[in-house]
Amino acid sequence: MQSIQTERMSGRIFAQFETGSFEMELKRPNKVRLELNLAGTNVVRAYDGGTGWKLRLPSEHIPQGMDDKETKELIGQADIDGPFLDYNNKGTQIEIVDKEMLGPSLVWKLKVALKDGRVEYYYVETTGYMVLMREEPVGKDGSLFSRQFYRNFQRVENIPFPFVVISEPDDSEDPVRLEFDKIEINVPENDDRFNLKVAANTTK
Repeated sequence: MQSIQTERMSGRIFAQFETGSFEMELKRPNKVRLELNLAGTNVVRAYDGGTGWKLRLPSEHIPQGMDDKETKELIGQADIDGPFLDYNNKGTQIEIVDKEMLGPSLVWKLKVALKDGRVEYYYVETTGYMVLMREEPVGKDGSLFSRQFYRNFQRVENIPFPFVVISEPDDSEDPVRLEFDKIEINVPENDDRFNLKVAANTTK
């Protein structure tokens, strides 16, 4: 995992009655760009290692800054290694909460307390050790949860990746399904792809 410097993932997105496409690019350290094309709208969300920004085309022409919550979520996606690798040096605390069934699979439920104050729960196979679900409390009282389910694991250069990700934001929203057509690692990525100033100059 630590030999991976970049990741580029692309595929299809299914949301309610709409179908579109997406591309996600990651680059060390902590750079991420997510582009969604859905229902005639192109949405870009990016973090350049210091600033988070977003842009919605064709209605907007100037990138907008993201609030702290959006930025933290995007920073979490920018971590190529995930929450477990080298967790001590990241200031992350991990606790085994339970051992339970998730569908047909026996899993460990792990509580992951991140350095930025967020708490997430990961459900990890007791054999194979694949992460099958990620859960995060949402809302003011934390009574609702957003969930991501990971399916159809395939190896890319001998590293397993989920090729299907199903997101359930909370009880009030419909799930979103991502199906990956291609995952590439260590492909060249230009820093300008993630940079707010470059995006602002390009869209003027």
